[in-house]
Amino acid sequence: MATTTADMQQIQATTGNAVSTGQSPAETSSVSTNETQSDTTGNQGGMLANVGSGNIPSLKDILAQPAVKKATPAIMIGVLMLFFFATYMAVQEPVYRPVFPGMNDADRQSAMDALKEGGFSPQLNRETGQLEVDASAYHEARIYLAAQGLPSEGTTSGFAALNESSSIT
Repeated sequence: MATTTADMQQIQATTGNAVSTGQSPAETSSVSTNETQSDTTGNQGGMLANVGSGNIPSLKDILAQPAVKKATPAIMIGVLMLFFFATYMAVQEPVYRPVFPGMNDADRQSAMDALKEGGFSPQLNRETGQLEVDASAYHEARIYLAAQGLPSEGTTSGFAALNESSSIT
């Protein structure tokens, strides 16, 4: 004889009723066969009976389940990690990189206007006074400025700057 989940729930319910009413399990078995016959009409115990009959289980019923109780700490840790990651990404500033270090002021102004027209987001570094763009658009900005003919005067960087400066010795 195969025992289904509904049968097991009926057996548990009848043995629970027998203990609470003081009846022996043999006396309740005749009652349980009558109940199982009436239950074969389509009503099954548990959460599925509530959903099938149109009743939605309450939040308290859902949270009382053992699987949900075991998973609650992991869910809370996941939600907290997601919150901290979202906060970190919102606070994180983009990295800016100088387009052409060593530009003179006239070229810097022309380059700033050209980059704004080109859809880039240029900014002036308050400490160094250099024109900077977002690091992800650095190469595109340099190519765009070269297409505009900027900087009009050559910039000195690297070893060329060392050759033009006065000697230390």
